[in-house]
Amino acid sequence: MLREVISKYSDSNIPLEVIWNDIDYLKAYRDFTYDDQYGFNDLPQFIDEVHQKNIKYIPIMDAGVSRRTWVEGYDVYNDGQKNNAFMKIKDGQTFIG
Repeated sequence: MLREVISKYSDSNIPLEVIWNDIDYLKAYRDFTYDDQYGFNDLPQFIDEVHQKNIKYIPIMDAGVSRRTWVEGYDVYNDGQKNNAFMKIKDGQTFIG
């Protein structure tokens, strides 16, 4: 779909400097991932194509880290807890938003 948007801008002679992507590119909305089975399997190639056209690509980053510890192969939350990387509330507990 993003390729189509870029193409339509070009076909209409409308300048395009930047294309944004909402968090739907993330695998199960997990930070530091991209969904390679839901249409984003070639995201790195797509970004290269965009850059070759002198267009910047900006992915929306979700500031929250999922506590979905049951998702296999996603240890970001556990690593953050282990390394005391998350914001705390007054009593010293990890902030959950």
